[in-house]
Parts: sequence; structure tokens; C-alpha cells
Amino acid sequence: MWRAVASTGWPAAEGVVVGAEVASTDRDRDADGRVRETRTTEGRVTVQYRVGGRTYTTQTLHVGEWAAAGDATWAQLRLLRHPVGARVRVSYAPRDPGLAVVDPGLTPSALLLPAIGLGLLAVLLSARQARDRVGGSLLPLVAGVLGLSGLALLGVGVRSLWRAHASARWPAVPGVIVFGPGAADYVARRDAVPLVYRYTVGGRAYFNDVRAFGQLAAARATRRGGWVEQVEARYPAGARVAVRHAPGRPELSVLEPGITREAWPLPAAGAVLLLVALAAARAASRGSTGA
Repeated sequence: MWRAVASTGWPAAEGVVVGAEVASTDRDRDADGRVRETRTTEGRVTVQYRVGGRTYTTQTLHVGEWAAAGDATWAQLRLLRHPVGARVRVSYAPRDPGLAVVDPGLTPSALLLPAIGLGLLAVLLSARQARDRVGGSLLPLVAGVLGLSGLALLGVGVRSLWRAHASARWPAVPGVIVFGPGAADYVARRDAVPLVYRYTVGGRAYFNDVRAFGQLAAARATRRGGWVEQVEARYPAGARVAVRHAPGRPELSVLEPGITREAWPLPAAGAVLLLVALAAARAASRGSTGA
């Protein structure tokens, strides 16, 4: 995380994208022999730059990012946003020019691992204290873990609901599906429909993969006539679509504006976890009072 923060003050050099490829492994096939899932998909983007007369390369676009996220959509977005030949600015460490990043600064992915680590540390310390106390109860620990999890889910869910509500009033521009069913590298999945669309705002091209805010990866998928097949039929590669984008933030966009049924499960799960956490906390408080 400190590296992400420090990168905002690093010097910058001109760079060029010299390589962009998708690498996929571990494909599963169904009974008909059709490829249905790719477990690992990596979008490799290589940027070349020069510092002090020496040539360097980097594949780091954001500090803390996961290039291999098991998602063909994420891999395609990396490649489409950074095509071979594109000129980019590269921020590099002053004492080690080989350490560089294309987009400096903090990102959610840079905060994820430290947050998980701190959470696990807090859980382990609390569990140890509860174990060492005579007659100690683990209910406060359970309440804390469930409460934090519930708050995280509720926060993400409420943000998606707010964006979905606002998107109904966003301006619309024409777009096209550039990666989806029928594309050369498309691999069908049982639980999701990987797709990427392109649209233009103010003369600049943007790429995104958000179909609906709060969209589910798995939703009533079946072999025939299921949710996956319906979405695949709606958004084949090359299809013309209407894209809603946020005023002032054209990179924030969606294909299906408004609040859909898919936006409710996440905040609902967060609310349920919070209620269970409150119940566990009350039980622990009564237990300590009774003791």
C-alpha cells in the first residue's frame, strides 16, 4: 500500500505498449464437448520506457492489481484500454527505475490485501484473548466478524443501489459490444457472461464491462433457456447498444440502468449479517452480565 501512495510522487517517463495478450488455462468442457469455463485468464500488457538512456519494461498497470483474476472480461479490458502502440506515461521509482507503474496511486485492489490481513490479525488476537480468559466466550468474536462482514457487504450493496438509481437519469450514447458471445476469444461460462463494450464521449473512446449495477456472477444459470443463455442472446459481439454514463465521469457507465433484481441480494445479505451480529453481541452481553 505504501508503494501505491509513494507512486503518486514518482517521476514520469514516456512509454509505449509493446505487448498485449490474453493467456487462459484450465478450460472445462461439458458433455457436448463445448468449452464452458476458463478458470484462469490473464491479460498481459507490457510497456516499454527509457530512463537515463536505458530501456526498461513493466507489466504493472496499477499497484496491487491482479493481472490473473480468472475473468476474461478483466483481461480484455486491460488489452482494449492499452492496445499495442499506445503511448502512455510511466511513473518509476527514482532509486530503482525498473520499478514502475502506468497508473500511480491507491486503488481498491491495493487496499484489499492489507484490509484482509488486518482483519485476520484482529480475529486471531480476539480469539486468543477469549481462549485465555477463564470461561471466556467466543460470541464477541463471532459478533465482530459478522458485523464487519455485514458492514462491508452493505456498504458495497448500497453504493451499487445508489448508482443504479442515479443511472436512470444519466445521458445515453451509442455503443457496441466488442467482446462477448461470438467473439474469437470468447469462452462460455456456466455462471456469467463475459462482455465488454465500447462507447465514445467527448471524442474519447471508453471501454467497460458493467451490464447492471450489482450484477450477479451466478444467477439461475441452466443448460437451456437459463439466465446465461438469455444474456448471451441479448449481447452478442458486434451488437449495438445504448450506454448510460455518469455526467462528469464518462468512465462510469452501465448498459441496463435503474435498480434491477440483481442489485438487492448483496445489501440484503449485509443486513442479515448485521442482524445476526447484533443478536450475538446481545447474547454475549447477557452472558457476561449473568456471570
